[in-house]
Amino acid sequence: MFGSCARGDFTAASDVDLLVVYADPPRPDAFAVVRRAVGLRNLEPHVFAEGEFRAAAARWRRQLEEGVVLYEE
Repeated sequence: MFGSCARGDFTAASDVDLLVVYADPPRPDAFAVVRRAVGLRNLEPHVFAEGEFRAAAARWRRQLEEGVVLYEE
C-alpha cells in the first residue's frame, strides 16, 4: 500500500493505492481479480505480473520507499 493511506495523511475522500505484483505469466483478468478479492470501494489497484513490474520498477521507486508491505510471500 502506498500514497496517503501509507503516509497516514488520508481523508474520507482518499483512495487506497495498492500495488500488487503476482507471479508470471501476465493475466488479462488480474485487475478484476484483485478488485473482487479486496473489495474496498475506494481501492485503486496497480496490478503487474513480475516481468511487467521488473520492466517498470524504476518508475515505482518513490512509492516503494514510502509504502507499507501488507503481504509478502
